[in-house]
Amino acid sequence: MSPTGSEDSGFRRQEFIQHLCLCAELPALLMGFYDSATRRISESWAAGTDGGPTPAEMIRAAEARLAVQTALTANGPPQDAPEIWLAAGPLAVGMGKPVARLVPVLVCTAPLPLTQPGLAALLRMGLAYAHQQLTEDVYSRLIWPEGLVEATLRVLSIEVFLVTATGEIRYDGRSPGPVGADEPDWLMVNGRLSLRDDACRAQLQRALAVATGPAPSASIVSVPARSGLMRMAVVAPLLASTPPQAMVLFEAPRTDHAALREHFFATHGLTQSEKLVAQEVLDGKTLNEAAENTRFSLSTVRSYMKQIFAKTGAHRQSELISMYYTAILPVGTSIASAEARRSH
Repeated sequence: MSPTGSEDSGFRRQEFIQHLCLCAELPALLMGFYDSATRRISESWAAGTDGGPTPAEMIRAAEARLAVQTALTANGPPQDAPEIWLAAGPLAVGMGKPVARLVPVLVCTAPLPLTQPGLAALLRMGLAYAHQQLTEDVYSRLIWPEGLVEATLRVLSIEVFLVTATGEIRYDGRSPGPVGADEPDWLMVNGRLSLRDDACRAQLQRALAVATGPAPSASIVSVPARSGLMRMAVVAPLLASTPPQAMVLFEAPRTDHAALREHFFATHGLTQSEKLVAQEVLDGKTLNEAAENTRFSLSTVRSYMKQIFAKTGAHRQSELISMYYTAILPVGTSIASAEARRSH
């Protein structure tokens, strides 16, 4: 029987690190995810020969060196940090670009500086793979270590309400400050979440009823902005809440969807041109507007949309938008659950 789910990911990562170690001709190589808050490597995969250091020895040395490095910055590793290589005795410790507070790392028995072009290229590839795998992990996990959801919330700027079946607001997770013209125009009526538009308000009420009903499930609702733009929100059940509650997840004014969208596009194997068109569709643009903004012809945009539909399984633009917003549920579920625990 072939491995599935997280077991399959672990199998692929172990196989990758073994091949990389063999190609780089190193006595030992370890890939892992370093948590800058706990100062521990939370997950790791190692390969090597009998004469090389053990995985436990590599982890201990790497954790000690990484703890010193991350302590030098007040708020942990910067989100736009370039690749960094550190010496830890006879070992070299590579740090990739962080994802929230987690850092992809590569530990090997190679002297610094990495003067061999072939070896340096292989290790860069290893760090890039570790970053890609970490990104995949973070944006698909349902249960996260304490504090990681808050860090990721700050990075992604996803905002949330926790409400009851009748819309009574139990937690307001919006950023402080005035509401911009292009932001969701939520209405508060006697402590309940509502909308000015009759049709959108009815849609929201139905979604809350479904999310808190006997067979709870998630829905996508439209939320008008004052400028006339239409925004999207996810209404999803907050599991194990008594009485039943729902979370309403939506984008903040400063939301950078790059990480989430890139993960969504990569999952479905979209090309660069298809991504450009999909970006426009996810922003609520018509095909004519997408053609104007991408400078593709309308027929080219339509052709790319057919390919996007074929790859994602969507049949309409609205369905593609729903698929994307539903993709943030693993992130949003963790965020809302953490906020619920903190607010009670």
